[in-house]
Amino acid sequence: MNRSIRSTSYSTFLAFILVLGGFSTPSLAADNYRFEQVEKIVAVGDIHGAHSALVGLLKATGLIDSDQNWIGGKTHFVSLGDILDRGPDSRKSMDLLMKLQSQASKAGGQLHVVAGNHELMNLMGDLRYVSAGEYAAFAGDETQDMRASAYKDLNVATDISRTDFDLAFPPGYFAHRAAFAPNGKYGKWLLSLPTIIVLNDTVFVHGGLSAMVAKDGLEKTNKAFISALVDFMEIRQDLFDQNILPKDETKNLTSMARGLLSAKTLKSAEKRKLRKFIELDESDILNADGPVWYRGAMMCRTVLEKPILDNALSKLNAKRVVVGHTPSRDGRVHARYNGKLIQLDTGMLVAHYKGRPSALVIKSGDIKIQYLDPMETSGISTDIKSSAAQSNTDIETALTEGSVEVLVPRSGDTPANVRISHLGNIFNGLFYTGERERAAYLLDQMLGFDVVPPTVRRTIGNEAGSLQFAYKNAVTDSKRRADNITLGGWCPIARQHQLMLAFDVLTANKGRTAANLFYRPNQGLIFLSDFTRGFDDDRILPSGIRRDAIKLSAGMKSALIQLDEQKLNSALGEVLTAREIAALLSRRDAMLRKFK
Repeated sequence: MNRSIRSTSYSTFLAFILVLGGFSTPSLAADNYRFEQVEKIVAVGDIHGAHSALVGLLKATGLIDSDQNWIGGKTHFVSLGDILDRGPDSRKSMDLLMKLQSQASKAGGQLHVVAGNHELMNLMGDLRYVSAGEYAAFAGDETQDMRASAYKDLNVATDISRTDFDLAFPPGYFAHRAAFAPNGKYGKWLLSLPTIIVLNDTVFVHGGLSAMVAKDGLEKTNKAFISALVDFMEIRQDLFDQNILPKDETKNLTSMARGLLSAKTLKSAEKRKLRKFIELDESDILNADGPVWYRGAMMCRTVLEKPILDNALSKLNAKRVVVGHTPSRDGRVHARYNGKLIQLDTGMLVAHYKGRPSALVIKSGDIKIQYLDPMETSGISTDIKSSAAQSNTDIETALTEGSVEVLVPRSGDTPANVRISHLGNIFNGLFYTGERERAAYLLDQMLGFDVVPPTVRRTIGNEAGSLQFAYKNAVTDSKRRADNITLGGWCPIARQHQLMLAFDVLTANKGRTAANLFYRPNQGLIFLSDFTRGFDDDRILPSGIRRDAIKLSAGMKSALIQLDEQKLNSALGEVLTAREIAALLSRRDAMLRKFK
C-alpha cells in the first residue's frame, strides 16, 4: 500500500474482529454504471464530515425538505466520495446519504456515491485522517466489553497502562472499526460503491481518469476495484485469524508481510497468502494509478495528460469528467482542458480547507454552480493555467507593473536575482538581457509544455531584457542532487525530462546545465531557465543525438505538428528573426522524422 500507516507509541489487537461474525462478499453482478436521459444532475465534491454544508447544498438545489427527506423527484444526485475523515460529522452524512438513496430510488431518481480515497483508506485500515469527532460519534456504540477485551490483549503484549491506552485509542475507536468492517453497517455499504459512473455525457469519478481507465473502460474498472478491495480485506482477515499477521492496524502490515516471506516457520501456503496480500495492497487499481487516487490531469503537464484524458473519455463515450480529490485554490469550481474536466472539490470543510461549499447542477445541458456562504449561482470559472497559485496572466501583470529591487546584479551570462513587489505581493525573479527568455516562454505557451516560467519584456535600470518569475522554494538540479532532495507530486520526472530534452533540441539550446534546471520538490515539477545560448539559425539537429534519446508522446507530437510559420511569426516575430523562425521549423521537422 503506497500510503504510510498512522503510527502511535502503542499497538492494539483489534477486538472488534471477534464480534464480526463471518465475512460475506458483496455481489459483483453486472451493475448499471451508466444512466441516460437524466433530466437534472446535482453533484458535490469532497464532504469530509462537513455535514451542515452538505445539508445546505441539498436544500439549495431543491433535493431535500426541512426534515431532510428527498423531494428531488427524478433528479440524480452524485457524491464524488471522501465523505469521511478530517471533519467531525461524517457519520451523519453517511446516514443521510444512505437514507436518501432509498427515498430517491422510490421517487424515480437516484443517489449515487462513488468511492473516494478516504473511503478506501478507512476500509483498508489507514486511519491517519480520522478526526476525534468521528471516533466520538461511535462512542455510544462501544461496549465496555469491547474496550476491556482490546486492552487485555494489548496489555499482554506491551504492558500498557490503562491511562495510556485510553489516550491512544479514544472512546468510539473500536466501535468505529467494527462499523467499517466488511459486515459492519458502513463497511458493507462502502464496499458496494463503484469508482466511476456516467450520467448522460458526463463522467463522475473521485480522483481522475488514468491510462488504466482508458484501457479498461467503465464496467471492467469498477469490477476490478471492488474485486481487489474485497479480496484484500478477505485475505487480511484470513491472515489475522491464522495469527500470521497481528490484528493491529497501526502497524505497517505490508512491510511485516514482506519480512515474513523469509520465515522458515511458515508453510508454503501461508507464504502464498502473504504474497497475494502484498500484491493486492500494492495493486495499481488501489493505488496512485487507480481512479480514486489519480491526480495526473490536475497536477501534471497538460501536454502529457490531455491525450490520456481524451482516450479515457472516448472509451467511456463521454464529453467531460467531473472530479473531486484536488481542492481548488480559490474555493471556486474550475473547468480545465477546454471544459473536458471540471474540478468540483472547493474545500467544503471550510475549517480545514478555507474553501466554500459548492454543488454542480446540470439541467438540459446547462451547467451552473450553486455556492453557499454566501448563496450564489454562477457559471464555471475559467482555467488556471499556471503551476503557481495565480494565473499566468496575473503573474505577467505583476512582472510588468511591479517595482523591482535587484538583490544580486547580473554577472556575465548569469542573470540578476531580483525581488518584485506588486499589490502587496512579493516574489522573486530572474532578469536576463536580451529577448531569448521571452522567446522561450512564448514558444512554450504555444506548445503547451508549461516548462518555462512566465516571462515578460522589461527594462531595469538602463538594460532592456526579459524578467522571469521564480517559483517559491524551487531548487536547482545541482542542489537537489547535492542535498538528496526527494521529489513529490503526480507528474513522473522521466516524462518531464523528455519535455525538457525536446524543448532544448527544438530551441537549439546549448546552455542546459544543472544550475538552470529547476525543480519544485513538493509538486514534483521541473522548470527551465536560461536560453541565452538558444534560438540560433542551425537547421539540423545536434550531431550524435540518438534516435532513442527522445520519445515524443502523443501530446508532444501533436503540439509540434501544429506549429507553422504564420503562428510563429505572429507570436515570436518581435523577438526572433525570420531566419531563426525558419530554422526552428526545420529542426521541428527533423525531430518529427527522427524521434518516435
